[in-house]
Amino acid sequence: VAVAQPRRCGGTKARAAVQNGAEDNAPKVVLMGDSVLDNFFWLETPKRHLRVQLQDALAKSRNAKVKQLKCVNLAVDQMTTFDFVERKPQDNPWDVYAKARRMVAFEDDEDKEYVVDGE
Repeated sequence: VAVAQPRRCGGTKARAAVQNGAEDNAPKVVLMGDSVLDNFFWLETPKRHLRVQLQDALAKSRNAKVKQLKCVNLAVDQMTTFDFVERKPQDNPWDVYAKARRMVAFEDDEDKEYVVDGE
């Protein structure tokens, strides 16, 4: 888990995904990894996955700067490093989790689908 400014993110696709929020230049906490971070599929209450819990914890912080951070999830179960370079929906090993994600009644739109490369 890292706090990142969008302009410092790795590739164009990761940068676009991180900037997919209201405050494009605001610092964010970015989750990058696999099911350790994208854990909704394995939870009894999938709507309370890590990104949601971390966002809640950030919002409750006493530190004003921490309180303003937004948590962005780029993690996907079955993710590999290659997926951060070529994040295409048709070439992924995580389609089962993408389908399962669409079946959960998440409160935030950003939790309903994985960020993928539209090309």
